[in-house]
Amino acid sequence: MEAFRADVLFMSTTAVTRGRCSHTSPETVRVKRAMMAAATRPVLLADHTKFTHDGLYALAPLSDFDLLVVDDGLAQQGVGAIRRGGTDVRVVPR
Repeated sequence: MEAFRADVLFMSTTAVTRGRCSHTSPETVRVKRAMMAAATRPVLLADHTKFTHDGLYALAPLSDFDLLVVDDGLAQQGVGAIRRGGTDVRVVPR
């Protein structure tokens, strides 16, 4: 992955808990961290249900993403908290 460069990375995650993305596999975390390091603009794609799960292995804080694209099922206070943390949020209809 270190040899690659990307303008934009669109990435998913297993869970978002307390402002951090996580996964259930350490191998996935290593690969996704390398992908994030290779990208100029990391974008997280997550539906609102990801905010009700927890993962075993921490990947990155939401503030490491330039943009979060989430459906309108995420509560407005959650959207506001993410924005206050420095990540742009685009809410899309379900």
